[in-house]
Order: sequence, then structure tokens, then C-alpha cells
Amino acid sequence: MASRFLLEIIDRKLKEIMKNESIFGGKILILSGDFRQCLPIKEFATRSEITDLTIKKSNLWNSFLKLKLTENMRADKNEKEFAKNLIEIGDGKEESEYITIHNYAILSPFNTIVDKYNEEIIKKFPGEQYDFLSIDETEQNSALQITPEILNSLNCANFPKHKLTLKINSVIMLLRNLNLSEGLCNGTRLQVTNIGKNVLNCKIISGDKFGEQTLIPRITLIEEKKFPFILKRHQFPVQLAFSFTINKSQSQTFEKIGIDFTQESFAHGQTYVALSRAKSWNKIKIKLNENENKIKI
Repeated sequence: MASRFLLEIIDRKLKEIMKNESIFGGKILILSGDFRQCLPIKEFATRSEITDLTIKKSNLWNSFLKLKLTENMRADKNEKEFAKNLIEIGDGKEESEYITIHNYAILSPFNTIVDKYNEEIIKKFPGEQYDFLSIDETEQNSALQITPEILNSLNCANFPKHKLTLKINSVIMLLRNLNLSEGLCNGTRLQVTNIGKNVLNCKIISGDKFGEQTLIPRITLIEEKKFPFILKRHQFPVQLAFSFTINKSQSQTFEKIGIDFTQESFAHGQTYVALSRAKSWNKIKIKLNENENKIKI
């Protein structure tokens, strides 16, 4: 997009050429463009400075008759959804370029494999990284003297890890029921939209409350059965969920899935559940060990 200064130069030059002090020397000037496209460029400029460069900030702008074109002539006429999505993106209604990330998942029977995928994906995921460390302690009346380092290393199912790494737009899953009426239950998937020290702003991306905004606070979680003592962990009750276990995927449907079967399913129905998360075979990719060509049913 040309800057307002170019428009104002055209105005001055036409006045000089036509020897007429009317706007644009009395000539009719037709402009066309799309404010959804790239703005004028100015090195090291702030947002407000770039906005000030647009022709809308020129005193000449109010002299134009504005006409709006409504049909995208470049897009295929049969691709109405594509044209609609382009307009929504241009208008800022699509909240991020990761808007459809909830439609994809990597599944595995085992938490250890899931954790590896999530660690690799969050490393490659764009954006600033935020690391949150939990505060771990035992019951005050516990006779066991356990160092913080040992407490930090302890993990179990449906319990947040000591270290949680997040980025804006990353996908997470709730590990506790927080508010069932608001759709915040164990297994709910969310997309992080803003990150605070003690609160996460998120968009729900699964279940009946899909698309709604919510807040996830840090809370103190208690594990009483897994260890010979009561463990208290103050942390966000979530885990990364680019990848998650087959059991956690139940009741959900995805556009595309990858299934890691390098370790066989260990419980009844897991293979069936994993394969039935997508709508067709061409939406499923399966990873096996190099010497295998079949999956265990």
C-alpha cells in the first residue's frame, strides 16, 4: 500500500500542472486497494507510526467517494468457504494462524511417548517460551524427610509435571475438573491465548463450550495414593496436548491424526479408539517399528 505522502505529492503536482488549486488540480482520481493487505513500510516504526502513514490519515481522504467491492474475483467461484475465510482473516476475526490446530493430534498408548512428542513440538513451536516450575511439598506431619529435588522429579498420571513449558497458541489439556457447567473438566482441550504468572487465558477447543474464552489459575493439587506420603503440587492443572494418550482421545474427532504404535496397545479397545478418531483412512498416519507392517488389534 502506498503511503499518504505519495497521495499528497500527487495532489500538489496536479495542482501545479493544471494551475488549479482545487483538489488534484480539478481532475478525477480513482484509487483502488484493500486495507486488509500490507501497510506502508517504515523502518523501525511503531504500530501507530505505520497507521499514520496510511492514506486514511491524509486530509484528502474525506474528499473521496468510497465504494466497496464485495466479491473476491480471484478466488475460485466454487470455493466460497475459502473466500469467506480470507475475509475473516483480513478483518482479524480469525484469532491466529493456528486457528485449526485443534483438528490435529498425535496419539499413543503411552504417556512416555506422548511426552516426547510434546517436548519436541513445543521446542519448534514459534513464539516466546514461558517456563513454570511447581512448588512441591509433603504433609507437614509426614515423618519422611524428602528433598525438593526428589519431590520435583515425581510424576504420575493426571498430575501436572514440575516444569510446564508454554507458548502463545500452544494446545493444553486440563487434568482436573474445575467447573463442569463451564466445560472445564478433566480432558478438556484448550488453546493458550495469553500467559500470566498465575493465570492462563485460554480458548476452549473441545466439547460443548467450544470457542468460549476462559481463565485457568494455578492451584494446589494433592496426590494421596501414588506415593508413601501425600504430595502437594502448586501448578497449573494442565499438560501440553499436541499429543496425548489414546484413552484421553475418547469422544473426540479430528481432521487428521497420527498414531504412534511403535509400542503396542496394552488394553482392550485402544486400537479401535485410536483409528476411529478420524473420518477416513486417508486422514490417518500410523507409525510402526521398522521391522513391523501390522498393528495389534
